[in-house]
Amino acid sequence: MVSITSIPLYFVFQSKLKDDLTWSFYIGASLVIIGIIGEAIADHQLYIYKERVKEERRLAKSTLIG
Repeated sequence: MVSITSIPLYFVFQSKLKDDLTWSFYIGASLVIIGIIGEAIADHQLYIYKERVKEERRLAKSTLIG
């Protein structure tokens, strides 16, 4: 997923203007940062969901057995 969010940087670094940062650099860098933050949030939400499901299954088993 990181490769998809960093595609804009590929085009920015292919630019012939090495000394001058253009607006496209800032847009590309912003998209990469937003993408990485979004992935981190999604991973955290998935972790919380899996922990909640694990706890519910443990509780359901103890209720059925006990």
